[in-house]
Amino acid sequence: MAGIEGSTTVVASALVSLLWVSISEEIYSRGLVQQVLTRLGPMRSAIGVGFLFGVGHLQNYLFFDAPLDDTLWQMLSAALFGFACAGLRFAIGSVWPMVVVHGLDDFFQIRSPGAAPDWWQVSVYVFPATFGVWLLRRYGTEDAPVARSIRADPDERPEQVLD
Repeated sequence: MAGIEGSTTVVASALVSLLWVSISEEIYSRGLVQQVLTRLGPMRSAIGVGFLFGVGHLQNYLFFDAPLDDTLWQMLSAALFGFACAGLRFAIGSVWPMVVVHGLDDFFQIRSPGAAPDWWQVSVYVFPATFGVWLLRRYGTEDAPVARSIRADPDERPEQVLD
């Protein structure tokens, strides 16, 4: 397949395994962690989710012999991706669409041959940051029905949680 590296078996195996990774990471990060951090308000919650998601990728250096400089760049891109996904969770209220996006993002990063051009690498940092801020400004208010639906305590007044 053009732009995808590996045999049919390798590509299919990667799709399945990366789907499981994305399910796990989304349920944990944008599910559990975001639910806990929601009390901080949408922007601080999304920043916390992104930060913790980025730090979680330090394991690639610590346990899988990835070069430190590559790991640091991956941590930055993961943090920004996590931030945008947290904003998306406030907008739509579910982690499941992000599971698909996350799985495809991982798949194309791992199975695509060669490095992306510099302009693409820059967009990997700029787009999620911009998109996340836009989502949080639009949907991270106490008026947003989805933001109300993911509060930790449904009886709590929105202004207590989403300030």
